[in-house]
Amino acid sequence: FFSAAGLDSRGESIKARLESRGVKTNLEFSEDHNTASYLAVMDEKNDLHTAVADMSVLERIPMPPISSLRHASCFILDANAPVEKMKLAMEEFLALGNVVEEAKTVVFEPTSVSKARGVAEAGILDMVHVMTPNRDEAIA
Repeated sequence: FFSAAGLDSRGESIKARLESRGVKTNLEFSEDHNTASYLAVMDEKNDLHTAVADMSVLERIPMPPISSLRHASCFILDANAPVEKMKLAMEEFLALGNVVEEAKTVVFEPTSVSKARGVAEAGILDMVHVMTPNRDEAIA
């Protein structure tokens, strides 16, 4: 699990919970950012009325090292990482499949309409095998 978090109680809690469940983590902790958070306010129809988010720490998501990608058959990522890092990580992961002659699958979660657009504009959807968008993200 590669991500970034603030050097705060929420970041430490996330790391502890993942590791207690056997998930190997590589969290980039930042003193300059809070752990990412999102608050949605829904209306009476359960539709989004407004939302507030602080996701700036996610710009610090580290690149997975080749050693981590080498033995994986599936690479799951969401659109919270910077597009340039996502593209490079997918290219490296898929290139490893050619070296070891095994199928490598990329699964992608867009997370939002604006992030789905950014990934589409970067031209990296051709590297994705499975995508899990909602209707609005798919249209974007």
